[in-house]
Amino acid sequence: MITYDHQVRHEYFANAIDDGIEAGPFRSVDSNAFAGLILAAIASVQAQIAIFGEGAETEPIVAAIETVITEYLVLEDESS
Repeated sequence: MITYDHQVRHEYFANAIDDGIEAGPFRSVDSNAFAGLILAAIASVQAQIAIFGEGAETEPIVAAIETVITEYLVLEDESS
């Protein structure tokens, strides 16, 4: 069952991605799918912390989602 909180966060990310697409810095992507990917990464980090506490190795997950966002979602600056 999807909770209200999940739905709110999903809509928040999807809307932010849609805004970025409309404004120009983001590629045209499926904002719902991309929002789901971001939320899955967040949930993974939360699960790692819940299971392993302060020793959780969350850096690889965070680095992977940062790479996906910067390399796939964000358009390259053609002026550089």
